[in-house]
Parts: sequence; C-alpha cells; structure tokens
Amino acid sequence: MTQTPPIPAADCQAHTSAIKRCIEKLRGDGELRTRCEASRAELESLLHGEGVMLTPELLDPLWKLEVSEEQRQVLRTAPELAGWRDWIAGRNAYLDDMVARPDRAEAPYRDWRRRQMKRCDIELGDSLNKVLPHAAAAIELSSGCSVGCWFCGISADKFRGHFAFNDENKALWRGVLEALQEVVGEGLGSTALYWATDPTDNPDYAEFAADFYEHSGHLPQTTTARPVKDVEWTRRVLNLRRELGQGGVDRFSILSTADLRRVHEAFSPEELRQVDLVLHNKGALGEDQTKASAGKARQANECPSRKPKPLNEDQETIACVSGFLVNMVEQRVRLISPCRTSSEWPEGYRVYADERFESPEHLRQILSRWTKTVFTEDALDRPAIGFHRDAEYLPSDNGFVIRTRHKERRVEGAPELRFLGDRIAERRWSRQRILEQGTAAGLPLLSLVGVLGQLAALGLLDDDPSEVETAAIAMA
Repeated sequence: MTQTPPIPAADCQAHTSAIKRCIEKLRGDGELRTRCEASRAELESLLHGEGVMLTPELLDPLWKLEVSEEQRQVLRTAPELAGWRDWIAGRNAYLDDMVARPDRAEAPYRDWRRRQMKRCDIELGDSLNKVLPHAAAAIELSSGCSVGCWFCGISADKFRGHFAFNDENKALWRGVLEALQEVVGEGLGSTALYWATDPTDNPDYAEFAADFYEHSGHLPQTTTARPVKDVEWTRRVLNLRRELGQGGVDRFSILSTADLRRVHEAFSPEELRQVDLVLHNKGALGEDQTKASAGKARQANECPSRKPKPLNEDQETIACVSGFLVNMVEQRVRLISPCRTSSEWPEGYRVYADERFESPEHLRQILSRWTKTVFTEDALDRPAIGFHRDAEYLPSDNGFVIRTRHKERRVEGAPELRFLGDRIAERRWSRQRILEQGTAAGLPLLSLVGVLGQLAALGLLDDDPSEVETAAIAMA
C-alpha cells in the first residue's frame, strides 16, 4: 500500500474535517459514489479537491459499510489516520459522559432509570439499547413540527406554535429547569431541547440553548431536518458549541441528495466537524438502516394501500429518554422510557405518567408525587405481579431462566428462587401474598424480599403502565 506523508499536527483538525466531508459525499451522493466506485481516478480527484492527503485504499474502510479484518487493522494502526482516531475517541468520550450524567443523579430517579435500562436490554437487545442514551429529559420549545417526515419514529403532530424567549416565559423556563434539576441532578446536562419538534421552528432556539448552558454547564445536542432553512440561524447554533468550548455532536437529518449538496455549499468542513449528517435521502448508503420501524414509518408500512418502504426492523424505537418529556407551549410533563413498538405503544416509548402544570411550583408538586408513586419499587406491586411480557419462564432445579429473543437471564442458586419464580410466572399474586405464601412455606422473609428487589433491579418484573390499566379494567 502506498504511504502518504504524515499530517502536521497543526493541520490535523482541518484534515479530519476534510476526511469527514469525503465520507459524507461518498455515503450520501449515489451518483458521485457510482462514479468513484467505477474509477479510482474519480476518487483521487475527490480526495484532491477536498485537500485530503490519503490514498483511496486508506479512505475505503472509513466510508464503506462492510470492511475486512485487514481494513479494520488499517483503521487501528495507520499513522495517517492518527488524527481521525483521536477525533473519534474524543467524540465517544463525550457521548459516554452524556449517558453517564443521569446515573450520577440521586435516588430514586437514578434507580428507576437503571431499571428501565435493564428492561430495555431484554426487550430491545444490546445492539439497540447501547446506542440509546436514556437521557434524563427532553424539553420541547414548540408544539408540533413543520417538517412532516413520513418516517418520523414518534409521529410528530403538525406545527401549532413556539415558546418565545421573552421575560414572562423566561421565568417559567428557568423555574422548569430548576424543578427538573432537583429530581435528576447532574442528569439535567443530558437534556435535549426537542422531541417531536424541529428546533428551527423556534426562532429563539439559540437563546434557549445558551441559557440552558448557563444553568446546567452543558450545551444541549441539536438535531434538525432543516439546516439550510435559515443558514444564519443554524450557524448561530453551531457557533455556540465552538464559542463555549463544548465537545459533543449535533445532527442534521438529510432528506434528499439536493439537501446534502446545499448543506455542503452553505457550511465549511470545519463548521460541520462536530455535526453528524444522518442520511435519510434516497440513494444514500444504508438509508434503510436510518429509518426505525416505529411511529409514522411503521403506520405507513402497515397501510395496505401503500407500497412498503425500507425500514430497519431491528430498530423498533428512536426514543432516547428515560425520564421527563416537557412541552413548554402546552405546559405538559410526561414520564417516559423507550420500549418495543406495539399496539399499546406505537411511538416506541411508554408513558408512565402525564400531567399539565400551571407554574414551576406546581411542576415541583407533580414531580415530588411521582418520586413517591412511580420511581420506587412499590410501584411494581400490582394485584398480580408478573415477569416481563416478552419473557419465557423456564424453571430449573434451584431457580429459573428468563429468556427473550434478545437475552437470557439465569436466576439460580437458592430454593426461594424457584418458589418465587413459579408464583410470579402465574401472574395471579400480589407481592404481599407471595411473601405470605413464602414465609408459610418456611422460607426466610428477608431473602424473599431481597430476591424480589434484585428481580426488579434487573428489569425482569413487568412494569408496563398499559398492563396496570388493563388489570384495573378487568377487576372493575
């Protein structure tokens, strides 16, 4: 393989940005990719035009979806890619820290979130769950969304207005941040200022983002599907990250090849160094892997009068919050967590609680009540407790095995395990009745209580709020 000269350290950042742009063009522009795959001269011309000092052989493993073990070794060791590896490592460290922030919150929210993450392990599988940050909150600064993507994984409603950054609203806004921080602590730094909304629908978004940074010490991650709707709006948001010295990654959703080209014309490679381009456009490499089988996309494919479109069936949700979903326009707060898409939860997230608030103090009262009624293990005590609805229960001599299509959990080693497993699997008994039966059978109460707590912490006990409603109807 032909070696290229080492990149001077001072130029590494610019060179990394240029490499990133070549990858975006090759993955996102089908016409250009076809020409480059047919002609090495065309690919060399692309590299030269972007100022990338790499051979085509060194670039190949960076943009192709399938790479050999030899190419992976090149990625790990080639001195010409040292700057690229450093950039990836820094980015990953920031994202890991964002996931860890809510875990540094105080109980009981922290313990509830951990249970949700364990549940998602067995419900969604490691490959999907490991990329979900389970953020502590998302705050919507608009009501609805003006973009209307057919593949919206959370079925955003039509745009109905935005929350202005004026004196009256700032008092409510800051009160909401303080109320959330009292519950999630440092986890507030994982918050995004959008959900089923597009940030560009709020002209004051950058002001809210800067104010959020002053309050939390972290700049929220921004995703927009309209990065060139108002280039100066977008540039103002991107410049915040640079001016504040924040790491992290913002995202542009690319809906067409023309959009990709417009983005590249409007913004320099350096401006987009900390921006992921999520390629939803036709002809993009792996475009079917970017569209989750949830929300509008799933509904569109289930409609018999429509031709099915490519979806990633392994990604059953794009929901990324295990915490609070707040809409400032509607003054509404919900407690949510990702889940497998189903008829009960077609948007790919569960809603554990949902209320409107009139003021920051009213919000505090709501969150305080949820802390006592939803976050604790007592919330798992139902008229009939059971294992996760996706789980198969397999008894063994000294315990049992819980198996789903994604995971197998072995819970073995003591006689009380089999006793508890059998009764939970029946879905007939409350927690108290199971404990009474266990002590009547001569099993130690503390062991029974401890095991039930461990099963809850592992996410094995069913806490689906739709199941509670069904049970209440059945008992009425």
